[in-house]
Amino acid sequence: MHYQSTVEYESRTCAGVKYTLRRVSLASRLELLQRVQHYVNKLDFLNAGNTTKESYEAAVVEKEIERAYLDWGLLGVNGLVIDNAAASAATLVEKGPEALTREILIALKQELGLKEDERKN
Repeated sequence: MHYQSTVEYESRTCAGVKYTLRRVSLASRLELLQRVQHYVNKLDFLNAGNTTKESYEAAVVEKEIERAYLDWGLLGVNGLVIDNAAASAATLVEKGPEALTREILIALKQELGLKEDERKN
């Protein structure tokens, strides 16, 4: 058996762009869970409230979770130039097209085997 610990996708939203994601393993899943544990606890607390401030803070925490997922799982981007420089995972998140970032988040959550309701967070 030959196993590849990464997987490459061709973007559906940006022609000519490919991105590489980390495949999940026991150790990498544990690492990701440890990275987002604080955020998930905070999100649960905020979602239990019903004020506008708590809703806004919950939305911020959801984005922080998404950023943690991308920092953990997005290994590279090919075929994309941002501000006259080849894009990296970091520059995609910081300055790249949001549609591509959304696509990558969906693919990453599918790689992790998350259910639909878990993908929303």
